[in-house]
Amino acid sequence: MLHMNPEILKKCLSGTATPAEMAAYDRWLAGEEEEIATPAPAEEGRRERMWEQITTENHRLDHRAGIRKIVVQWAVAASILLVCLVAAFAGKSRFSQQELAFSNQSNSPLPRKTFDGLHVRLGGQSEVSMHHTGNNMAIDFAGSLLLSNPASEDRPTIVSYTKNDGCKASKKLLLRKGKTYLLAYYPYGNGEVIVVENRSLMDMPPALAQHIKKDFTHFN
Repeated sequence: MLHMNPEILKKCLSGTATPAEMAAYDRWLAGEEEEIATPAPAEEGRRERMWEQITTENHRLDHRAGIRKIVVQWAVAASILLVCLVAAFAGKSRFSQQELAFSNQSNSPLPRKTFDGLHVRLGGQSEVSMHHTGNNMAIDFAGSLLLSNPASEDRPTIVSYTKNDGCKASKKLLLRKGKTYLLAYYPYGNGEVIVVENRSLMDMPPALAQHIKKDFTHFN
């Protein structure tokens, strides 16, 4: 039902209303329904375009969020993989440093190898095995080898070898920092392992010194 403005109603009752106001007054008296204004086509089109823009922007933001989520998931997966690879490599490295064992069937010394900070060069017709025993380095060998300790601290070492009678024997050594030692056990003499420090052969019997020079030509 139409709603009548009180001011217009007063004018209509006093006879001072305009024709348009009187027409509105007559429609009000007749009880006509009030017309609801419909939006103009231009206004309706503007609203549709606005909703399209909002929908498009939401889709774009959802797409960005999806890509960002995928990137984050890949980054997390790559980080986990990297950590696993590093742990596996570190574990492999630790395992490989638990023991070093090799032999030399030729008559010439092998190139230098490194084990737990110590430099090892094996002489001809020799073999060696190195591992940890508590805080000590354990070396079991036959033949001859050069052993250098380039570290900044001394290394307690236990050297084991097999004597002529087949019995195992051992000897405790302290590998001084920055020093080089020759360890040799030849099948003659007093049956003890030979340890020469500081590349010195002056105090050794000439025949034995000549034998060592033959094994390690640079050892003098």
